[in-house]
Amino acid sequence: MNFSKIISAFLTVLVVGLVASCSSDKSSIPPPCTTCPEENPVVAAAATYVNQHLADYDLRAGVDVMEPARVVDGADSSHNVGFNQYYHGVRVYHSYLTVNVGSDLEILSTLGAVVVGVDADTRYQIASSVAGATAANSFLGFFSDGALTKAAELAILRHDDADYLSWYFQFYSGSVQAYGDYFIDAKNGELIEYHISHVIY
Repeated sequence: MNFSKIISAFLTVLVVGLVASCSSDKSSIPPPCTTCPEENPVVAAAATYVNQHLADYDLRAGVDVMEPARVVDGADSSHNVGFNQYYHGVRVYHSYLTVNVGSDLEILSTLGAVVVGVDADTRYQIASSVAGATAANSFLGFFSDGALTKAAELAILRHDDADYLSWYFQFYSGSVQAYGDYFIDAKNGELIEYHISHVIY
């Protein structure tokens, strides 16, 4: 029995199902973009601050890009704006930056850590379906069931002081309520890093 073909087919069905489920309701109206600076003055204030202080974080203008990704209400009418880091359009993982913005749009504080000096070739050589089969094979080695939570995503991962272009996958096992985050080398298809976490209520 060819397990790699079974896993590859399994992933293909999952991805197709995810795409279909996300696009089937054509009548739904997307909510306002809470992280678009042009639509949210809180995000605009945070983005302006971050872009003006890139050098303070040892980030390079035009190379390292910080994009707002989420807004969460904080204490005393403040807001926490979370940023993701990108390198030549590819998201850099294990980089987290949150800017706390006051009700008067004053920057109150920043918290987090960025990945400094990213250096990686962003051209992949392994297809996401091949990388996904490797990730699924590993995840199903731990659990009897598993489903992708979203489509594959290219990512920069710093591992053992080196930067890797990788395919990122997240799986979920409903039987044990566990998530698996997998990073597969986009150059050679090898497993670089994975994390298993359980949902705790």
